[in-house]
Amino acid sequence: AVQRDPQNEIYHFRYGLLLTDSHAPAAGILRLQEALKQFPTSARIWLALGIAQLTYGQNTEAENSFKQSLALDTKLVPALAYLGMTYSERGAYEKAISFYEQAIALNGQLAALHYLVGETMLQSSDADTTRAEKYLKRAIELDPNLAPAYLTWGRLYARTNRYDEAAPLLERAVSLQPELLEAHYQLSRVLVKLKRTDEANRELAIFKQLSEKQKARNESREIVRRLANVRF
Repeated sequence: AVQRDPQNEIYHFRYGLLLTDSHAPAAGILRLQEALKQFPTSARIWLALGIAQLTYGQNTEAENSFKQSLALDTKLVPALAYLGMTYSERGAYEKAISFYEQAIALNGQLAALHYLVGETMLQSSDADTTRAEKYLKRAIELDPNLAPAYLTWGRLYARTNRYDEAAPLLERAVSLQPELLEAHYQLSRVLVKLKRTDEANRELAIFKQLSEKQKARNESREIVRRLANVRF
């Protein structure tokens, strides 16, 4: 498609993301940098370049690309979300939350953004758990199938010893996303506290089985990646 219509900016954007998602981010970076010579003011291509760079481990370069994308389009929700995530991964939680909330102000109907705020708030040692819970509840209202939101909400209840309330949330998480590793682990711990030993052992066995099959997944990165298609 790019060869047949080289002036089509969206094709270059999609091609770059396709290479990145196909575990070839280095090739994606190269193609997107070439595309920027043709479309230097394309916010979406700068966004795709940032995604490819982040996937390739070039975090500083990725942050600069996301900022360039926002300089060209201040209302670009995925770029705001990605910037929030890069700060969250560095432990700059307040700054991350600020970017996520800017994105929510532009599009408050995206469940992923509410989840990301709640998840990030709970990373802090002095987390405002009431506020975080409101964001997680809103995320689930907007998307009842968002498994990581149930996991985070259940984890919140578990750490405040509200095991009876945590269990159904974690059970919902594993039913929606059976490969969600941490959900099985957290559920097993909660079931032990509730003296549901057989169920706890079963969840722990599933956790161990999944651990052998997969590396730990970065759920926040995966969710932010989905946002790249929101406007495009």
